[in-house]
Amino acid sequence: MSKVICCLSQKGGVGKSTIARIAAVAYAAAGWSTIILDADASQETSNEWFTRRLDNPKAKTTDLWVSRAKGVNPVKKERASGNYDMIIVDGAPHATDASVMYAKQADLILIPTGTAIDDLEPAVRMAISLVSVHGIDRERIRFVLNHCSRNKRETSQAIEAILGSGLKVMGAMLNESPCYRSAMDAGLAPNEVPYFIPKNRATFVAESIANELEAQFCDGSMGVN
Repeated sequence: MSKVICCLSQKGGVGKSTIARIAAVAYAAAGWSTIILDADASQETSNEWFTRRLDNPKAKTTDLWVSRAKGVNPVKKERASGNYDMIIVDGAPHATDASVMYAKQADLILIPTGTAIDDLEPAVRMAISLVSVHGIDRERIRFVLNHCSRNKRETSQAIEAILGSGLKVMGAMLNESPCYRSAMDAGLAPNEVPYFIPKNRATFVAESIANELEAQFCDGSMGVN
């Protein structure tokens, strides 16, 4: 059966689509047939990103697709089709009833957030609601820090705030970097930039996502590079 990763956020601009693309490119490169379901009907940013990717001769599109999240339950539909090893939901830039539906079907729920309180507090509230109101297993939820600065104290405080809420955060994180934006403008993902350090950071995020998913199944078959 297909594995499902769901990227959710309570607000826009925190890196939800960025994380979805990093994971999708990594799994596709590892030979997993992978689809991103773009659930943001108003903007369709991942769908448009894939259009740019198809126009970029340097971008690899083998085993990677992006589609609008259409229908009542697109995850269930794609799982039933058996066409994909990995389904990645790029959720809307706010919590919706559909967000809950996707979360309930996900093997791993990723919540990207910046380190500022304005980003952290809505993200934590959403995660707590998923757990306490909708019965989502908190062990399937992982926060991913994005747009991090070089201020280690700021990052540490963000991590402490998440852990203090009884939630978990991945050790891998993304710093603020113009090269990531340039890459996505060209239909690439942050783990495809030509610069060593930024690429390694994004690759570490992809590997950490794979490790978190592997931990849900403990079958040793989820690794990606």
